[in-house]
Amino acid sequence: LVRSKMTENKVSALLLTALDEVAWLLNVRGTDVAYNPVAEGFLLLTEKKTALFCNGKKCTAGLVRYFSALAVEVHAESELKSVLERHDGAFWADMNVLNHDLYRLLRGKLIKKGHTPVCVCKAIKNKTEIKIDLEALKNEASLRGIFVKKMLERTENAPEDEKELYRK
Repeated sequence: LVRSKMTENKVSALLLTALDEVAWLLNVRGTDVAYNPVAEGFLLLTEKKTALFCNGKKCTAGLVRYFSALAVEVHAESELKSVLERHDGAFWADMNVLNHDLYRLLRGKLIKKGHTPVCVCKAIKNKTEIKIDLEALKNEASLRGIFVKKMLERTENAPEDEKELYRK
């Protein structure tokens, strides 16, 4: 689906710089960013290749085997700029998450500057995700109701001079 969107938009390379998009497309999780299940790295998807640019020292043997099975090439993050410079075709990148150095490097080659197809695909939920989201909404509404009830109780039971504070 992602490569078909690339073809449809006449680009030969898609550069993913949003960590959540890289994690979603490769179905990997990491611990590089505190409190976020993402790993740091950039993904370059061309018509025929998938290349991940990251700190290779953090890749376990199991992860290397997983990437190999997916035909994902793993490169040092420092190699990304030279690979981008050598690529002849047009790029697609999300300008909202592209850093300044990469923007300057791709400035003349960027022809598609919007949300990536990965961003759009991530927004499509399957039945299990919808069920989980609905349960979370129910729990949130329940918690909100408890909070409002407690605030009303506090207001009713507050001394007269404090009730004015709750009304504001």
